Amino acid sequence: KAISLAQLNSHTDALTYFDKALTIGSNSIDALYHKGRSLTSIGKHDDALTMFNQVLDRKENHYLALFNKGLVFENIGKYDDATLAFDQILQKNGNHIDAMFHKGLMLNKLEKFTAAISNFDHLLEVEPNHVLSLTHKAVSLAHLDMIKDALLYYDKALELEPNNLDALYNKTITLVKIGKHADALRQIQHVHCISPQYRDTLYYMG
Repeated sequence: KAISLAQLNSHTDALTYFDKALTIGSNSIDALYHKGRSLTSIGKHDDALTMFNQVLDRKENHYLALFNKGLVFENIGKYDDATLAFDQILQKNGNHIDAMFHKGLMLNKLEKFTAAISNFDHLLEVEPNHVLSLTHKAVSLAHLDMIKDALLYYDKALELEPNNLDALYNKTITLVKIGKHADALRQIQHVHCISPQYRDTLYYMG
């Protein structure tokens, strides 16, 4: 019942039932894990980390708990800790797509752009059409002023998903950076048509 409530975004009610389940069986890995997910959803990050750590104390290779622990660190800006969590997954499962992708995002946040590119390259060897990896490899390249290559990767991403907001938005930023304001305006207008409230599109539309 708690999991059903959580799926309906009724996380406060779900937590009541998770606590009841844990009163009956304090070592229930599923209850601890899903309680952590609900706590994350309502912004109780420290409590969520406690739950995920309790799961990992009982089952070291619980990849979902470790991945969600990484996501909590990512969400609260602890990028080194997030990278460590994703690395722990990759040490055991080197082709874990989600862990690779989020590790790449963290390396970009830490301004380790060359390492991020290597990370995305590894992912793209496993899954060549991973649109968000193509996009964020382009972000890494743009930060290294490799603009021609960055635009090439944005275009690869957009060939696969022409309405991908992340690719369109980040391509806009790169076009502004090199002074191609007319092209940037066309990109951001496309974003605005798809999702008028997406990030700071109105700022780039002037």
